[in-house]
Amino acid sequence: YPDNMKTFLDTNPGLQSRFTNFFLFEDYTPRQMLEISDQIANSSGYRLDEGALQLLLEMYTNMYENRDKNFGNARTARNILYKAISNQEERITNMYNLSDDSLMTITFDDVEKVSENDY
Repeated sequence: YPDNMKTFLDTNPGLQSRFTNFFLFEDYTPRQMLEISDQIANSSGYRLDEGALQLLLEMYTNMYENRDKNFGNARTARNILYKAISNQEERITNMYNLSDDSLMTITFDDVEKVSENDY
């Protein structure tokens, strides 16, 4: 948030002399956000099927193209994945004879049920 940080530092001349180095962190690309979601899923014992991966990429691309100053980057990717995991848990609640694959897989439908209110 470079503009917000500049405004903050301009409020007090003493702050300006204390902060002499600045780092600009670029927003993650949609592909990077997808990789973040995939890594979090894998480290948590889940895997994203092809449909889930494709839909996430489409969602991240749309968010990226319409981003504003509140664009959440990795936080948004994490929140969307966690909501998809919650949807997966609801989906498998009524299933019997679950396989390991069923317990680990996040599907297109799980991601599709994530709404903008969830992140």
